[in-house]
Amino acid sequence: MKKIFVITCLGLFAFTSNAQSTSFSLEGQNALSLHNGSFSGIAFMGHSFKNTRVGLFGFGLVSKNFNEMFVGPTYLFSLDENSILEIGTGIGIENYKQQPIRCMTYVYIESNPLKMNKHKLQCLFDTEYLGSGPWYLAYATYNVTNHFGIGIHAQQNVVQGMRFQVYPISWLMVYGVAGWNFEANDMGFMACAKISFSN
Repeated sequence: MKKIFVITCLGLFAFTSNAQSTSFSLEGQNALSLHNGSFSGIAFMGHSFKNTRVGLFGFGLVSKNFNEMFVGPTYLFSLDENSILEIGTGIGIENYKQQPIRCMTYVYIESNPLKMNKHKLQCLFDTEYLGSGPWYLAYATYNVTNHFGIGIHAQQNVVQGMRFQVYPISWLMVYGVAGWNFEANDMGFMACAKISFSN
């Protein structure tokens, strides 16, 4: 699975020469509860092509007991001069032997009415289905300044609660989530670091 994801990432990079913009991010998530903990690594890559709203994305997640990767098309809508909406859907595989095929669909909204360096409002809803079963990730964050933001975050089997994020430097975001894990009926916490690059 990990080798397949690396090969897919290299294939996506091959499109860079024809891309209007390219973004890449790596994220480490350390999820904790009163009874256990887990660590996950997440990679996301997106390309938008010249003179079109169509793009391509790749997504991968690696953890101790679960691995998955997806590729698929995206489409970008301009809501106004400062706001965009992106929809992506992909197909992939996971390490679930009974049904390894898995699908993913996401909707992302970004709004920057005050034209700050960091996007003022960001919302994401990501759902996965087939394979080992449904899964979701959703958040809505508001950057109070260029270096600090707050919001809500819901991630299945991890935590649903308040999210606080800081930007020590332009390409690094550190955030934490504290709340309740409704699936496990337990307190949930998450500490994360995310690096992002784009051109």
